[in-house]
Amino acid sequence: MASPEIKLETNSTTNNTLTTTIAATTSTINNSNNSNSSNNNVIPQEISIATTTATSSTTASMESSSGRKTSNGSSSLSSTMAASDPITGQSRSIGSASEDSLSSSTSSSTSSTSTTSTPSSPTSDAQQPPTAASAASMSITQDDLNKLQMRKDFYSHTSMEYLKRNGSLLNLERKGLVKEISAKFQTPDTASYTRLNPNTHISIKERIINLKKENEKKTKDTEMTKRETVIKLVDDHEVEALNSSPLTHNIKDRLYGQDLIKEQQQDNDKETTVLSSSTSTSLNSSTNSSPQTPLSPNSTSSTSSSSSSLSLKGSKIYRRRRGRNAVAPSQHDINMMNLNHFLNIPPNPIQLRAATPNQPLSSPTKDFLKKILEVHGNEVGDVANYQQHTTGSSPDQSNAETPLRMRVLKSSFKLLCILPNHTTTTLVCKGLESIENVRDRLVQHLQQSTSSQSVSLNADAYVIVDIKDRPIDNILLSKSEYIQNRRARGLLPKLKMIEKYQLMDPDASSELNEAENDVIKLILPNVRSWHGEEVDHFRQIAARLRYELLPDIKGTVHSSLTVRLSPLPLPATVTTTKILISIFLPILQVTRTVEIDVNETADDLISRVFTRNYSKHLPNVSPNDFILKVMGRAEYVHGPHVITTFEYIRQCIVQGVKTQLVYVQRPPIELDVAPFKPRYEFQKEFPLKYHIESARLTWDQMTHISSREVKRPVRIKALAAYNIASSYLSKDDDISVILSMSLYHGIELISQTSTRIQTLLPLSYFASTPASQSINFNEQVTFPSIDYCNLPIETRLCISLYASSNTASFSSNTAPELENQKQSFPIGWVNIMLFDHNRQLRTGPVTLHLWPDDIANPLSPCSSNPQNSVALFLEFEQFSMPVVFPTVLYNTISATTPPITKDIQDFFDSIIRVDPLSDLSREKYQQLWSLRQYAIHVPQILPRLMLSVPWTNPAAVDEIHSLISRWPRLTPYDALALLDAKNVDYYVRTYAVHCLDALSEEELLDILLQLIQVLKSEPFHDSPLSRFLLKRAILSRTIGHHFFWYLKADLHVTNIAERFGLLLESYLQACGSHREEMGRQLQVIDSLTAVARKIKPLKDQDRREVMLKELEKIEWPKRFQITLNPKFESNGLINQRCKYMDSKKLPLRLSFTNIDMGADTTEVIFKVGDDLRQDMLTLQMIRLMDKLWQKEGLDFKLSPYGCIATGDMIGMIEVVLNSETTAKIQKSAGGATAAFKLDPLANWLLQHNKTEQEYQKAVDTFILSCAGYCVATYVLGIGDRHNDNLMCTKLGRLFHIDFGHFLGNYKKKFGFKRERAPFVFTPDFCYVMGGKDSAKFLQFVNYCCNAYNILRRHARLFMNLFAMMVSTGIPELQSMEDLNYLRESFSLELTDEKAREKFTALIYESLTTKTTQLNNAIHILAH
Repeated sequence: MASPEIKLETNSTTNNTLTTTIAATTSTINNSNNSNSSNNNVIPQEISIATTTATSSTTASMESSSGRKTSNGSSSLSSTMAASDPITGQSRSIGSASEDSLSSSTSSSTSSTSTTSTPSSPTSDAQQPPTAASAASMSITQDDLNKLQMRKDFYSHTSMEYLKRNGSLLNLERKGLVKEISAKFQTPDTASYTRLNPNTHISIKERIINLKKENEKKTKDTEMTKRETVIKLVDDHEVEALNSSPLTHNIKDRLYGQDLIKEQQQDNDKETTVLSSSTSTSLNSSTNSSPQTPLSPNSTSSTSSSSSSLSLKGSKIYRRRRGRNAVAPSQHDINMMNLNHFLNIPPNPIQLRAATPNQPLSSPTKDFLKKILEVHGNEVGDVANYQQHTTGSSPDQSNAETPLRMRVLKSSFKLLCILPNHTTTTLVCKGLESIENVRDRLVQHLQQSTSSQSVSLNADAYVIVDIKDRPIDNILLSKSEYIQNRRARGLLPKLKMIEKYQLMDPDASSELNEAENDVIKLILPNVRSWHGEEVDHFRQIAARLRYELLPDIKGTVHSSLTVRLSPLPLPATVTTTKILISIFLPILQVTRTVEIDVNETADDLISRVFTRNYSKHLPNVSPNDFILKVMGRAEYVHGPHVITTFEYIRQCIVQGVKTQLVYVQRPPIELDVAPFKPRYEFQKEFPLKYHIESARLTWDQMTHISSREVKRPVRIKALAAYNIASSYLSKDDDISVILSMSLYHGIELISQTSTRIQTLLPLSYFASTPASQSINFNEQVTFPSIDYCNLPIETRLCISLYASSNTASFSSNTAPELENQKQSFPIGWVNIMLFDHNRQLRTGPVTLHLWPDDIANPLSPCSSNPQNSVALFLEFEQFSMPVVFPTVLYNTISATTPPITKDIQDFFDSIIRVDPLSDLSREKYQQLWSLRQYAIHVPQILPRLMLSVPWTNPAAVDEIHSLISRWPRLTPYDALALLDAKNVDYYVRTYAVHCLDALSEEELLDILLQLIQVLKSEPFHDSPLSRFLLKRAILSRTIGHHFFWYLKADLHVTNIAERFGLLLESYLQACGSHREEMGRQLQVIDSLTAVARKIKPLKDQDRREVMLKELEKIEWPKRFQITLNPKFESNGLINQRCKYMDSKKLPLRLSFTNIDMGADTTEVIFKVGDDLRQDMLTLQMIRLMDKLWQKEGLDFKLSPYGCIATGDMIGMIEVVLNSETTAKIQKSAGGATAAFKLDPLANWLLQHNKTEQEYQKAVDTFILSCAGYCVATYVLGIGDRHNDNLMCTKLGRLFHIDFGHFLGNYKKKFGFKRERAPFVFTPDFCYVMGGKDSAKFLQFVNYCCNAYNILRRHARLFMNLFAMMVSTGIPELQSMEDLNYLRESFSLELTDEKAREKFTALIYESLTTKTTQLNNAIHILAH
């Protein structure tokens, strides 16, 4: 008799009870069948009815209450087993046997239902004697059987409807759900109640068993592989990040097979609770079985399959060993053990024994090694015949399996390498390669990829480090712990190649001897206090620069032999073709006067003098052994240059003074020593290139994040402000504090925000007055109008901390207006760049010390106050990788430029005619930007085009950078407009610096002051301009001298002291013997400063005596250059000729000796207490004007005397000899009343020029000089012009001194302007010219108008130079508004004729203004 198939859909908790009940019912009916043979045909039906009744009742109950459980956690069985009878309407229990009978029938039910169809054997039944409960149930009547038949029909109909509605297992198999159902029933008996397949007559149970066998075999093979290889690190977050990588899937497929991985992924998505319960039930049932009934093979397979599925889903490998579940080590441990073992990297290296033979490889080891080779998929060469022998072993004892191990060591893997220019490349390497081999390959790749084949790179100058800049020794890659650790974790190893100097100490003191280092410490006593990442970076850059320039650095002798040639021609007034030169011959101790032709060269003159004087006395000497030296100066005349092109000789010809030269022996250049001792080798510097296509890279291949990809608003967290002095607090009122933050690009505001208002308690709140207070903001500040992706790299964060006694004066979004200083006032400010010097976005906490008592200015330097001040704590947003600004352009415009039309050309011309200080309308800028592709035809429009660029648009920024790379070179003076504070873009400023390369030494000296001051507004220490200036200073001592003192004069300014100090340090380390010379000059300056300060508090009668005594105490160097002009060399002072001047600051009038015998002394005014920076700027402009006029053939006989600042309120001024102030001339002619007379100045000139010819020459000189200074003082707006600030030489040269006020800042007295004339031109000046009706006066007017129009043509140069000096510390030049006077004085909107009329009117206005004479008279009376 076939056992019926029962379909059960219940949970594991009810499985035991239901199985027991069915077994008891079946046992009762079987016993009844044995006792009543006449009902054999009915009994099977009753069995079917009974079992079907239980099945249907259970199925219906599970369908209605699926997922609901009782309070004890199991499904309710009472409603299932005690169902309502549809026939009688009575509630009846299907199974009513006692616990004993149920317990005894459980085992038989388990064994009988373990297969699909098992015949009922009488023998077997006989071996199972019925119990008392089963005997009582055998008395069943015919009525009961009929009722059972009716129930059978009813439940059969119900069951068929259920199966139609929910589908059979066969249908579920076709839908792919059989695996899910079989996972819920892990015992073979659960499939015995399924319906047969009508086509094959193979039950679903058998098909599931076959499938389980196949899966079990695969599972065993997979687990064997797992024991020998590293599967995956599910506990490692880095591996989770790589799960989606195609490389990861490829490795899994090749290691484990695609089918197994797909099955494992499907199993992971399903619930495992029923699986665990079913497995437990099956095991319990098997355990409770009779000892005589062994477990069936199918049951064993089900159990093994279940445990295998569990082991695959956990993070650890479970092994069945000796009847217990053993937990395997973690995947990371297995991974490291395997790699350390097979790749010869023991975790604790030990000394191998010499005679230990190689051990054969086990089968799992072979499989593991083969898997590695399969995964990498690269052939490693034929190593079949490779034999490895250990010490003392014979060839026949060699390990036959060693080639397999060597194939693993030689297998290929990938390394991600970062080159010095921050580009990346992937190398395919082998374990037997060394770090040195990788370095050589990277150097070769770098040379090929950067198009630097002409430059040979030395691989020894580079070193390999890991991603954290830790050096890696020259070992095999297979022995590198860092590389193998990355490979073991499934990560791509990352290496960096850097130059060796980056790992060395940037301190260059070892390159100099002790005495040379002492000189640097004397000049820069705070040199050791400058430290930090940016400081070290700049020192490395400066070291690279001086190493590159080492072959071209000139020593003392070589520098002195450099000739100074003038680019200016001789004035038209010089008509002579012969000139006289006085030459002193030291050997003969005689002076010769030589007449030379104006076109004769210096070498011809040297040869002619030698032939005439020395050829007979020195037969073994040639003319090449001699050279001409300027008397009293360290300046030489030699070479194939025309004699009149030398600066000194031309100056003598123009001024009409005698030329004095000395015929000396040529000094040997071999006397020069090396400037420093190199300590390492520098390679070619490659520009940084950050990749911007990070979206195409996997996370493991990325080394940084592009700022263009961070698309969210800029956020900064304001934490707190500490050390707020009590002086800012009120005694009785609360003080409200707010932190204002602004983002600027140059002077353009990008975005602005502020914190909430915080309150400080009044001082009356405290028992004792605190020294300081603090504020806790703890607020995230967001700039809503700008995202990270749109930030320019030059974005500057300007922070101001405000305080107020009235909270109503603050706005919640903007900075407060400082209209009422009593209520609202600034506590401090600070600027900081959002991107650092490495182009990385600032992240993490930052401490900034504020500069006190002012608001943030975007033109001010980005530096923190090193002194004890208010400390501000900020926290910038942090990212998982460094965020860098990309260096690769996104898109470039077409290389072909469209032709320009006349209308566009006219538009560009109208833009160019606008002066640089005037702004354009927004519409004009938009129109200019729309025509940017045509602008390349008009290079001069570039400064205006830069102002039209939308710098917060990344596409526009990339396009303008591409356009600049093709832009024609501007003239150096035109390029200065790109270096002011409005143009901060790095590429723009780099282009401008390249344009400055065309400047000669003299031209660079004319604008060096502005270029030095512009360094203050550079965002970082290292910039193209700083490199350019440092390079030119190192190569030329003349430039280096001024470079040194321009920097030294501002070292007392705290916010730029570090930058200027680093530049000075870099120059002193490279300038060779010039550092000792600068040390001697500084020693002289310090000595004179001490004398000047000592006599100030003394009484007038004691000052001269004390001054002379102090001067005599000074120990002068044996030889030193005078700071005012390094061409003059001295060894001390002529004390008796020294004096102090009777003025407010008591300057010293000093007379320096000259080392050349017979040379004149050098007269200098030494000032302590006056700021000479404004005088330096004004005299520089006058000197530049003079050169522009001379290029046009006009020599106005100006006297732009020398002036230099050497420190804080310290400096030197050149004395113009043989001159007097007009005040003294007028005073000697009659006192104050002489200021209103016409002839004092004319009489004074006549007194010193006796003959008519000399007098007329002096008058002509006076007319020229007066015209030049009238135009210069008007254009520059020089104020405080009285007769003590005007001087005249005996030869008629008029000149101005003391430029304390300019740009129209005239002095006022009691609220009235004391100076009302446009410039100083009084009637006594006109009288010298012969009166306003004379021809010389008309000539004077013509000179003035011509000079004025020449300057107007170069107005942009002067405007740009002044704009570069804005916010550099000059009191009357603090903002761009201070330059408005220049727009008025140049009047660029006028034509040349209109300008002539304008200046002529100004001459007559000055001539008729009486206030000038009145001021002169008052000044004579006052002094």
